Amino acid sequence: MARLGVLALDSQATTLTRVLARSGVVQVEPPSPVLQLETAAAHPLIVRYEALEQGLQELAHYLEMKLAPERSPFEVDIEPEREIGELEQRVNKIIGDAQHIQAALAALAGKRQKLLQQIENLLLLSPVNWKLEELRGTKHLSVYIGVLRDVNIRRVEATLGELPHVIIRLPGPATGWDLVLVFSRIASKAQVERTLAGANFKPLELPEELTGLPAEVEERLWGQLRELEVERKELTERLRERTLVEAGEVYALWEKVRAARLVLTAQQSFGKTARLVYVTGWVPKEGVPTLTSAIQNTIGSSAYVEVRDPLPGDPAIPVELKNPSVFKPFEDIVTTYSLPSPHEIDPTVVVAVSYLLMFGVMFGDVGQGLVLAASGFWAAKKWPSLKNLGRILGMCGISSMIFGAIYGSVFGVEGELIPGVFFPLVEHHTTVVDDNLTVLGGLTVGFGIVMLSLGIIFNIVNSIRARAWGIALFDPYGVLGLTFYWGALVWVVLKLIGVGGAFTSVLGIALLVGLVALFVREPIIRAIERKHELIEGGVGFFVVQAVIDLMDTLIRYLSNTVSFIRVAAFGLTHAALFMAIHIIGVMISGAPHGLGYISAFVIGNIFVIVMEGLIVSIQCLRLEYYEVFGKFFRGGGSRFAPLRSA
Repeated sequence: MARLGVLALDSQATTLTRVLARSGVVQVEPPSPVLQLETAAAHPLIVRYEALEQGLQELAHYLEMKLAPERSPFEVDIEPEREIGELEQRVNKIIGDAQHIQAALAALAGKRQKLLQQIENLLLLSPVNWKLEELRGTKHLSVYIGVLRDVNIRRVEATLGELPHVIIRLPGPATGWDLVLVFSRIASKAQVERTLAGANFKPLELPEELTGLPAEVEERLWGQLRELEVERKELTERLRERTLVEAGEVYALWEKVRAARLVLTAQQSFGKTARLVYVTGWVPKEGVPTLTSAIQNTIGSSAYVEVRDPLPGDPAIPVELKNPSVFKPFEDIVTTYSLPSPHEIDPTVVVAVSYLLMFGVMFGDVGQGLVLAASGFWAAKKWPSLKNLGRILGMCGISSMIFGAIYGSVFGVEGELIPGVFFPLVEHHTTVVDDNLTVLGGLTVGFGIVMLSLGIIFNIVNSIRARAWGIALFDPYGVLGLTFYWGALVWVVLKLIGVGGAFTSVLGIALLVGLVALFVREPIIRAIERKHELIEGGVGFFVVQAVIDLMDTLIRYLSNTVSFIRVAAFGLTHAALFMAIHIIGVMISGAPHGLGYISAFVIGNIFVIVMEGLIVSIQCLRLEYYEVFGKFFRGGGSRFAPLRSA
């Protein structure tokens, strides 16, 4: 990233905004407070355009128009400050001419809503074969019609006790609610109303003008709704005739107003003097020549462009992740943890490859992988919001199919699929292949060693980029830690295979020296960083803390390495689940065939695809985040968000 600064005449601010937006490579930021520049776009002007835009949107709603932008707002020819008066005059005239029709439409909408509510109430009363005027006109009884929670009905009955009353219950509008008709003596009216109010009784709205049987009244109300719809269409047509003097005028005005608002909003980060505007921000270095040329060709020599490298370690540098399209979806996994800081390596490619490998080893099956792949790619195409998640699932399914072919597993059925390539973890749904499991365990531990080493190497590179030389050299995840880790691995392997001699002894001594260096690393790092105190808190506190840190480092090296054996363990678990499914099917059918066995087989596969697929995905994330990312990933970066015309 490079720091961009552009100085231009105030009259050219809108043209400059369009150039920056069309380039799509500039993230505009407010200028430094040290410069003491004013804001380029006045807030009241934006508010005025927002009011115009809202008025046009409301008008379009009544006109049943869809206001969807067909081009970028930065492609619209508009001078916001100069045209505001003319636009306000035209928009306000159109809206003013249409206001009384809009008011009539709003009144119709209110009536329609009221009728719908009354129809809904009458639908609840449809089982009642009483005329509404009879229910309301009883001389000696009080009638209450409404809804109550079923738990409160018993409470009402208990409260009213022996007081003369009748409660009729009918199906309510929702689960847990019942429609009730409560009949009581007029003399008990006050007590009954207090009881119902305390039970959260909600009376139905049945106006006096509604007379007749509920079904008859409902039919009349539907007729009134149809009449309202005819009236609404007539008013809408009149509104169109009044407002659309020319075809598309409302849309054209809305497009201009929206463009002006967005242009002014973009300019709020511009600095301003009496006659000049100053734009500062970030631009990728490869985009500088094209951007500079576009500014000069559009604005000319009156614009001054300055591009310089940022200061080392500047935390304000935005981060733009650049990965091949096949790995792009895995950026979501990285950014869910955090966005890399400007000096950190983007681990997306490593995450993508390692995630797919681990998933395939743990969930190796051709048939189930095919289901995952098909589901994932279908979801990515069907729902754009799930595009990345669907593509990750699809690629995981492909990885499952590859390892399933190696394991010889299709929906849990075992057999050699690739001639000469067969690595089963179980045989005949009954026996674990110990030799293959041992080999797989060793391979996954080796994979873990590679991943941990990559994490340490990334930390070294990140520290060098941040010019943190002490951490790069002497941190447990620096050069010293990586050297000690690999030295310890070599020493353990030599001991396990029985190799001794001078080399092993020298290596052991070197490891002891490495332990001592790790023990005193803090003072060394502080000396490299030129800090005044080499030991904080006194020697005693330092020794205790150093011992604890050293033990923690050694335990982490061991546990992080061994942790990857869970990849092999989950691979075995996946195969072992089909052993259990096979046994259950045989128990149901008495043999490895028949309807009971097939049912258990199908249900078992569905369970494995859904539940174990989810568990394996989480385990892959856990290994990435806790065993690898913790070595080098600090995060805290801010995403590169350029001003774009699209």
